[in-house]
Amino acid sequence: MAFLLPLLDATLKENKTKTLILAPTRELALQIEQELRSILNYSMKIFVTSCIGGTNIRKQMFQLNRYNQFVIATPGRLQDLVDRKAINLSEYKHVVLDEVDRMLDMGFINEIKAILSMLPEKRQSLFFSATTEGKTQDLMKQFLKDPVTIEISKNTSSENVHQDIVKVLDNEVKLDKLIDILNQEVVAKALIFCGTKMAVDRLWKNLKESGFSVESMHGDKTQMHRQVALKKFKSGEAWIMIGTDVAARGIDVKDITHVINYETPQTYEDYIHRVGRAGRGGNIGWALTFIDDAVKKGYEQDRKSEPKYGRSSSQGSYSGRRSSSGGERGYSSYDKNPSTKEGSSSDRKPYSQGGYSNDKKPYNKNSSYKSNRSGSTSNSSYRRSAK
Repeated sequence: MAFLLPLLDATLKENKTKTLILAPTRELALQIEQELRSILNYSMKIFVTSCIGGTNIRKQMFQLNRYNQFVIATPGRLQDLVDRKAINLSEYKHVVLDEVDRMLDMGFINEIKAILSMLPEKRQSLFFSATTEGKTQDLMKQFLKDPVTIEISKNTSSENVHQDIVKVLDNEVKLDKLIDILNQEVVAKALIFCGTKMAVDRLWKNLKESGFSVESMHGDKTQMHRQVALKKFKSGEAWIMIGTDVAARGIDVKDITHVINYETPQTYEDYIHRVGRAGRGGNIGWALTFIDDAVKKGYEQDRKSEPKYGRSSSQGSYSGRRSSSGGERGYSSYDKNPSTKEGSSSDRKPYSQGGYSNDKKPYNKNSSYKSNRSGSTSNSSYRRSAK
């Protein structure tokens, strides 16, 4: 969100300058608003209004009656306000489209074209996008004049994020393996991705019933629910968040240790966006992707040219905690030699072979189990204690 600083500087020089910022999701729009407000003070006399769905539109219409130098909105809600004549877009000399590709993927192309066509012809347009192909390229050609392209970096995952795959055969085993991973001490805060809203709700119910402190986010949740869930996740009251790609787009939590792709992402760009949530601020993070045999074949083929799901510096079938000696320890590793503290990589089983940490037993679905992470009691001696 570095674009805020030059826009704020331009506004301070000319107080009547108006800026419109479009974001694909409510969470990202609110995050931008919070970042902007954090660098403002009352003496600047700069007003900001966010216009997002799932909230009171009449309140937003009232706020738009005052002179707002910054309006931050989602495309659908902004179009509603335009239709109600609550905002005059011809007054905005600066426009920012954050995550253009995601907005187009979400089907907002008609709204975006309509909004851009209402802006003054002489304006500054800033488009930020992970990709510039297809619809994004067409939109740029239609609405940008002699644009300057700045490419910060290629779509690659952070070196701070260790990446691995978890092979599964069926959904029953898949849930068992996820629970076993979440019970590893190294998992402090986890963001889990599912492909559909129904899958998010189903997994949330399964983990909740198992005693985990978990929240969920997707498009069918009310804005109030999503804000409360995100607040709990940020504060640590809930240490697991389950979401779809769209809903989790605006999640900016710096202490996420693990990103778990419970369902594989649709594109390489989606994968990069997902795993980028871990390992922020120079911290070490982990990304695990669950795959079945069908996905595994495609993965292995892609890996011959470019790893679709990435790899860390560890070249084994798993990545994991670094020991003090610098060695790697897998999430589901174990020591065959009791006298060896960490053991060599040849002594460890990957997830697909039913391996597990030497101080934990494999999860038995029929055993009495409640996760101790939420503070509930447990009859399973190997489960994590409450923090």
